[in-house]
Amino acid sequence: MPKMFLIIAIAWIVYSMVNAASGFEKPLRKSLYNIMIGISSLVIVHYLRPYTGVDVPISTMSLTVSSVFGIPGTALILALDVFF
Repeated sequence: MPKMFLIIAIAWIVYSMVNAASGFEKPLRKSLYNIMIGISSLVIVHYLRPYTGVDVPISTMSLTVSSVFGIPGTALILALDVFF
């Protein structure tokens, strides 16, 4: 559990710095929303496993990819799991 919070915190700091450098008005809030949307999409895909048949485990790597890349990261994990 502490590793998960550390990953989220590091992703939030890095993503906020990128948003601030890009000139967004509220970079901390925007980055937090994007991270939470990515993690929520991963959790939704994980809990829809009985209905879809696609098993995406919540691990350190999947959590990192979905928190850094958001919904496209979750879609990438899903596509890799379906095809490989």
